[in-house]
Amino acid sequence: GPIEKLAGLLTEEEQENFTLTVVCGTNDTLKQRLEKKYGSRKNLQVKGFVKDMSCLLDSADLYLTKPGGLSTSEAAAAAVPMVLVDAVAGCEENNLRHFVKLGMAVTADTAMEVAEVCVELMEEQEMLQCKMISSLTKVFADQEPVGEKFPLSILRGETASCQVAVKSFGTIRVTAAAPGFRVTVREACQVPVGYACPPDLQDD
Repeated sequence: GPIEKLAGLLTEEEQENFTLTVVCGTNDTLKQRLEKKYGSRKNLQVKGFVKDMSCLLDSADLYLTKPGGLSTSEAAAAAVPMVLVDAVAGCEENNLRHFVKLGMAVTADTAMEVAEVCVELMEEQEMLQCKMISSLTKVFADQEPVGEKFPLSILRGETASCQVAVKSFGTIRVTAAAPGFRVTVREACQVPVGYACPPDLQDD
């Protein structure tokens, strides 16, 4: 695939404002090639087989991957935006179209175009400032939402709620990934507090 070329493009000197982590899994040949070719670059981390993929996803701002079923499902559960590449004909192409249509991923044709998309997304941070968290979490306009990302999983017929903390960057579209689910959206904007807070209560 294009990972070796992408690793080179995304860790060039002018791209030192972010770090690229490449998980090679059991592909020792790729790991050795990357370490030999780009091992001196401070903004590149090369890993082999890892057991903490969920932790890596939780810490990621962007996920560059093939559109395999497991990879895309993990990213969707972690609410991490995806850049999808190198789709294999069949189910992976269907996955790519599905996630792009839902607005959860983007793609491009060549390695250079993929690299440009990644850099654009990382530099345009407002496009990524959307986080699904527990409905009980307090959110303040001038602070990063506190709390872990909140994967939401329910059965048909059940009702569940969450909140999505967003720094507005335009129209927001909410779509149910599975047919038959009804989504209700209520907007809560920044609300000024006009009354003094008693000293024995929280001031936030």
